[in-house]
Amino acid sequence: MVRGERLVELGLRLLGSGMAAPGRRASEFGLKMFAVHKSSGRQRLVFDCRRANLYFEAPPPCEMGSLEGLGSLDLSSGAVGQARACAYAGDVPDFFYALSVQERADGCPAGVSEYFWLEGLTGQWYESLRERALAAGYGTASEWDSGDSLCLTVLPMGWSWAPVFAQWTLEEKMEEALGAPGEGPPLVYHGRPPPLVKASGDARGARLVYLDDFSGLALGPTEEAAADQAGAHLARARDALVAAGLGCHKEQLGPVLTVLGAELQADARRLVPDRAKFRELLAGTQGLLRCGRASSACLERVVGKWTALLLLRREMFGCLRWVYLWMRAERDAGSHAERKDLPQRVLGELRMLLHLAPMLTAELSWEVCPARGKHGGWRAHRVRSRDSQASNRVGAGGVPAGARQRVVEDGGRGPRIA
Repeated sequence: MVRGERLVELGLRLLGSGMAAPGRRASEFGLKMFAVHKSSGRQRLVFDCRRANLYFEAPPPCEMGSLEGLGSLDLSSGAVGQARACAYAGDVPDFFYALSVQERADGCPAGVSEYFWLEGLTGQWYESLRERALAAGYGTASEWDSGDSLCLTVLPMGWSWAPVFAQWTLEEKMEEALGAPGEGPPLVYHGRPPPLVKASGDARGARLVYLDDFSGLALGPTEEAAADQAGAHLARARDALVAAGLGCHKEQLGPVLTVLGAELQADARRLVPDRAKFRELLAGTQGLLRCGRASSACLERVVGKWTALLLLRREMFGCLRWVYLWMRAERDAGSHAERKDLPQRVLGELRMLLHLAPMLTAELSWEVCPARGKHGGWRAHRVRSRDSQASNRVGAGGVPAGARQRVVEDGGRGPRIA
């Protein structure tokens, strides 16, 4: 009884926020719900769409920006000269829940939202919700009488098509604000060769879109010009989002800001892990090494944090061979949650990550030589030019002129002297 009453209260809140409406079930299974804690102390409502996803075809591949794509940009003096750089970033608040799925598609016997009905709000609890909703002014009697359940009318994050629609929508809004690729700053994508960054014209700089986050680099002949350009791009992006009925918050503007969990030092032309989060990760890894015992589930949480940052230096994934093998074996054996002594090879790889942590950075001031990897994927080769006799600095990245020696960074073999 208590659970049903609480679901009715939740249903009223969903109705009041415009996230749900009465409808008829189009599938056998509805959505279950649970909540997870946020760092702010509040809770995030999560909709379990795993069964609902079975009613839809697989979505097309969804290309997004990533730290690897951003870290592969060529901002060397040979590419952009002595141009200065400034960065901007923003976030669309409650983006998924601001996108509607209520419209009926051509040839579809039911609206998409009718596949997202909420379990527990049917039968007597649907009637109870109906009475209270009508008293609060949510919908009409005919709308409630024609339905048999409460259905989500917004994009649930767990839906297999949700990332695609969110990514495409934000890319479209950024095109309206800054121009299509080729006209405005080029888009950075994961797994693609880096776009050519221009230091002049309307298309100077680069931009990145990742679901509900967007960011970009603006270039100019001076720091003031670069900052003005970045501010203009951020303002145009904000205006486009507001005009579409969306919003923009968590705005950042300046030579140093946080993007996808990393610190983008725009004028220094460098991308490094976010300092506060990286300190926590290093401390957690050191704790595992001191203890020597952990469950595979616990180790996966730590390794997951490393995985996101290792996109800055993909060759460092080679440090995690035995770690991944052990976690996979534990999951296959059904002992995923059992606390055990960590194998020496696993401990050795974690120790190696700590030793290599200072190298976890992407130097955007180094030239990029695009190349195909052994198995067909794109891999970045960065070349840094230096001259021990040179005293003058070219560009903000600290690349000296008159180079005589080259240090080549290869994604497969690591640093070597050429």
